[in-house]
Amino acid sequence: MAINFAWHNGWHRLWLESDSSYVVQLLSSCSEQVPWRIRQVWQHCIYQISKMEFQVSHIFREGNQVADALSKNALGLEVDSWWSNTPSFCSLLVGNDCMGRESFRFA
Repeated sequence: MAINFAWHNGWHRLWLESDSSYVVQLLSSCSEQVPWRIRQVWQHCIYQISKMEFQVSHIFREGNQVADALSKNALGLEVDSWWSNTPSFCSLLVGNDCMGRESFRFA
């Protein structure tokens, strides 16, 4: 969805970070080895990134507190959402990320 959103907004230089090494591997290799239910959408995604300056990399969730908060918040959403400004639930975390403060989880 992020790639499609970028495409439709004319953002043709995109760097996508994901905490899923599987997704990073699939996008890096433009692999067709995806579940058949999403194959058509996946092929469209691969087409879009082939026409972009596209970079994908792996990031540990702990390295980006904002991404971690957004992913947790997304579990409670019933519709796709996009924020033009920082959502209130992660405004403090944006400051921490911008200042380079590290946050690690220790079990």
